[in-house]
Amino acid sequence: LILSNNSFKMFDFVILKNLNKLTHLNLKNNKNLELNESSSFNHLESIESLAIDEKENLQIKLRSFKSLKELYLSNCSTSIFELDFLRQENRLIKLDISKKDGEFLLNRNIKSLDCFKKMKLTFLQELSINQFKFLKIHSRIFECLPNLKRLDLCLNEISIIESEAFYNLKHLEYLNLSQNEITNLNSNMFAGLDQLAELELGENTINFLDECQFGNL
Repeated sequence: LILSNNSFKMFDFVILKNLNKLTHLNLKNNKNLELNESSSFNHLESIESLAIDEKENLQIKLRSFKSLKELYLSNCSTSIFELDFLRQENRLIKLDISKKDGEFLLNRNIKSLDCFKKMKLTFLQELSINQFKFLKIHSRIFECLPNLKRLDLCLNEISIIESEAFYNLKHLEYLNLSQNEITNLNSNMFAGLDQLAELELGENTINFLDECQFGNL
């Protein structure tokens, strides 16, 4: 069900209660639509894909979405890091929390990727986190995402990537680090990424590549 690009201000999800086989719900580009904890999602247990964007102070509870596999929350402030759903067992495969402006989360002192250590995203295969102004990728920060295939970190302000930053990403096929502030690459940065087929490093400030830089690929 695609309801994107409309002018909803309020939306009662009870009207969907008879759609017990509904798997995809797209509410993108409804800028005036208010969603909060009181919004009832109790009838949407069959939803596998949920898309919402352009929301400030998004505080919905996703525990009702027991079948959720794809979650798109682009440009939603105070959202992803406050969702208990991601700290509990879930079967998410795709997660997009890209933002046009990362200031909302910076104001909440979320300035690194460390928060992913608290999330249970064992089944996740695709992760996009753009324009959050992250500065650093710590060692083994993604080791709790063993099934990840696509990782998009473009349009941040990453300048430091520690050794073994991509540890345990044995299935990673696509890595986007473009449009950051990377100057140097550790010689073993891509060690263990045996399945990597596409690597984007454009629009950084890289000034040197070791002769063995890509020897592990």
